[in-house]
Amino acid sequence: VGKSVEGSEGNVNAPVFLPAAPQPGATPENIIDYFYRAGTGYEGDYAVAREYLTQAASVSWKPDQRALVYREAKVVSTGVDNVYNYQLDVSYSVDVDGIATQMPEGTIENIPATLTQVDGEWRISAIPDGTAIPEETFKVIYGAYPIYFYDPSFTYAVPDVRWFIRNKTVKAMTSALLAGPAPYLRGAVVSAFPSGIKLARESVPVVSGAAQVDLTAKEL
Repeated sequence: VGKSVEGSEGNVNAPVFLPAAPQPGATPENIIDYFYRAGTGYEGDYAVAREYLTQAASVSWKPDQRALVYREAKVVSTGVDNVYNYQLDVSYSVDVDGIATQMPEGTIENIPATLTQVDGEWRISAIPDGTAIPEETFKVIYGAYPIYFYDPSFTYAVPDVRWFIRNKTVKAMTSALLAGPAPYLRGAVVSAFPSGIKLARESVPVVSGAAQVDLTAKEL
């Protein structure tokens, strides 16, 4: 089921989960289940989770687009050959900008997964972007962090609490700031960044405690 160790990047107190790699002879149901378990191991851009995917799916899968936080999960057959649903009792959904949405109790979501055999072993060939994380694990690897926007007069800073992986906060918070206010704050706050500004590179290095942020030029 994997192990966890203390991380050294980002929040030094945040654990890093080391999930299990695919096992020879694993059934389609096991591949789907352990793929999502491996989604807690974000090190190396989710390198272990990508081992459960075909090469093409590994390239196209974007794990950071959404995290579904669930109470219970199970793999169910759809009745179509090699197509299954990962059925979740969802408590929260967290989007790419860290905006958390609480779901009504009893909310069920089915995530489709298509499998194929690669060299005699089952691998996932089609899966939606995002991860699925148990509630108890979410509380360990994610944290609540405020990002700030201005009131329309640019006089006061207004906090907006977002949820990010503890070891990936710098880039995630920067991207969320550039994306602008959440829907529930639009019209009440404004961003200090012009519309259209984006990160110029994927990484945001931290040097002597200060984030080094490279931005694209403003679109004309």
